[in-house]
Amino acid sequence: MAILPKPQSALISVATWSHSAQQKVGPALEQARQAAIASLKYTQAVLKRYPPLMAFLVAIVLFSAIPLGTFAAFGLTSGAIVLGTAGTGVAIVQGSLLAIAGFFLFWFLLGALFFAGLTTFWFSAAYLGYKSFVDKKQ
Repeated sequence: MAILPKPQSALISVATWSHSAQQKVGPALEQARQAAIASLKYTQAVLKRYPPLMAFLVAIVLFSAIPLGTFAAFGLTSGAIVLGTAGTGVAIVQGSLLAIAGFFLFWFLLGALFFAGLTTFWFSAAYLGYKSFVDKKQ
C-alpha cells in the first residue's frame, strides 16, 4: 500500500510531461523565432533605406548608454550599500545581544564555579576527615 509513486515511475512521468510540453510549446516558439527574424530583416531594410533614421537610432543608443550605465551603477552601488548596512546593523544588534547574554552567562558561570569549588572543598574535607579517621583506627 504505497501512497507515493516509485522513483522510477516518477521519472517516467516527468519525462512524459516534459515531452508533451515541448510538443505543445515547440511550434509556438518556432513561429515566434521566425516572426522575430522577419521583423529584424524588415527593420534592417527600412534603416538602409532611410539613413537619417539609422543615425537617429545610433545616436539614441550612444547617448542613452551613459545615463543607463550610470543608473545601473547607482542601483547596484546603492543596493550593495543598503544590503551592507542592513547586514552591519544585524551584526551589531546580534553582537550586542550576545554581549549582554555573555555578561549574564559570565556571572552564572562564576556562581557555578564558586558553588562547585565550595562543594568540592566540603566533600574533599569530609573525605580527608573520614580517611584520616579510618586510617587512625587501623
